[in-house]
Amino acid sequence: MKWLPNAMNIDPSSERCVPVYMKMREHNVVLLSHAGEEKAVDSQRFQRLGNPLLLRRALECGVRVIIAHCASLGKNKDLDHPQQPVVSNFSLCLRMLREERWKGLLFADISAIMLRNREQYLRPLLEATDIHDRLVYGSDYPLPCIKLLVQLKSLHKRRLITGAQRDALKEVYEYNPLLFDFMLKRCFTGPNGERFPTSVFAMHPDLDIRPPQHQTIVARARQWQKFASSSLSTGTLNVKDVDALLSPDQDSLEDVLAAPLLDAYEPVDAEELPAVVSVPAAASVSISGAGSRTSAATTFTSLARGSVLTAESFLASRSIAPVPVHQRLISSEKNNP
Repeated sequence: MKWLPNAMNIDPSSERCVPVYMKMREHNVVLLSHAGEEKAVDSQRFQRLGNPLLLRRALECGVRVIIAHCASLGKNKDLDHPQQPVVSNFSLCLRMLREERWKGLLFADISAIMLRNREQYLRPLLEATDIHDRLVYGSDYPLPCIKLLVQLKSLHKRRLITGAQRDALKEVYEYNPLLFDFMLKRCFTGPNGERFPTSVFAMHPDLDIRPPQHQTIVARARQWQKFASSSLSTGTLNVKDVDALLSPDQDSLEDVLAAPLLDAYEPVDAEELPAVVSVPAAASVSISGAGSRTSAATTFTSLARGSVLTAESFLASRSIAPVPVHQRLISSEKNNP
């Protein structure tokens, strides 16, 4: 859920928000909250509501919160200080991100931070490598598409991008402004070579709101992919290693990946899963070690040799056709009007 407290006259620290926060937590809803000064819409009377410190109430209720733009605009009172001096919202945001108690709950996105009126905070953000694991990518579309708001010349002058990067990014902008935004943020470099890590531009595991079954299946597929690649590179598959990857109620590799997909209403498409292993047709795999589940190793070698092993191939081996997501949703609505 996205809100703009300054524009909507919402005090995130108000007791009136607690019932909303509890429902959000119950339904696994993430709060994306504007923080810092708001200038895109009429908000002048309520700029104090953009204070990032006010979001602690949501965190105390167990809601995951993303502070938009790293609160990189304007100033507010430091509510933690006895004299409550006026400081930058950005500094208050960094303070909160460094509080260990909010780890796994509090994040900040890097949307709009390259705009002309925010770019002064790019260098300190790049240098704050200790909180990079709490940053997530955002574009603040459509603002990146307004050329006047993003000044590559200024970013180059601040030595955040090179001349070659500036010239290439100009061409990318004409092709696709959103791709330009993504590439620009991947290019930013601090004074000591600091850059936003790749994790910033991927799905943060603590913000993955997909059903647990989906996450488990994909995680298992990737686990097998890594394991299979290692085993087949040496030409040896140890049954004990297979046993270690199977849970007590699973007797074969098919059970690991295919069984959870048999439910037509499971919100996972077979094609979403990565190939578990790709093996040359001439590959020779020997089975070593002893274990009670030799069927797992047998299934693995018979299906893997000379093929690409995917969830689809598992379903096909059981003569079961994958059900597309849209069909599942239609069926689900019919069964649950």
